[in-house]
Amino acid sequence: MRPASRTARQLSELAQLNGVQLGYTAHGGRRVTSPPESLLAVLRALGHPVSDSRSIEQALADTRRRGAQRVLEPVAVQRRRGPLSAPVMLDDGTDPADCWIGVQCDDGATHSRRLSDVAVPSGATSDDTDRTAVAVDLSGLGLPVGYHRLTVERDETVAEAVLLVPPPRLPD
Repeated sequence: MRPASRTARQLSELAQLNGVQLGYTAHGGRRVTSPPESLLAVLRALGHPVSDSRSIEQALADTRRRGAQRVLEPVAVQRRRGPLSAPVMLDDGTDPADCWIGVQCDDGATHSRRLSDVAVPSGATSDDTDRTAVAVDLSGLGLPVGYHRLTVERDETVAEAVLLVPPPRLPD
């Protein structure tokens, strides 16, 4: 398949939104770009029924819509000080006091707080999707270095992400 320019751009965006690399740097610094056939095969393996320009356009629209509805990014980072690397996205009108944020540490320890108790001023405003970005600082929980599970709960809805807590400084 040799897609037209618009379809090629849509295929590239769809791949990137799904974490698929568009190429790599080979030995000696030579840049290798993934051919459209490879991108299509990987996207199909990820569950997207893509084969032509119409199906690529539909899969891209679906992926964008899911991204706009996402509460948490798939991975968040909490450094020793400051807010998470990405905000919690709430529908406008949702009171952070009605939401719970939890961390299940890789050592089995659990922490749970009202979202309003760990929210920090960010200056973020609602965007055109009727969502509000809530900056969250979990540094006061004293989380250990490691890979943890982050959840945000409201009513019966639970959003999950991987939470990374890096060491203050990586060893040399």
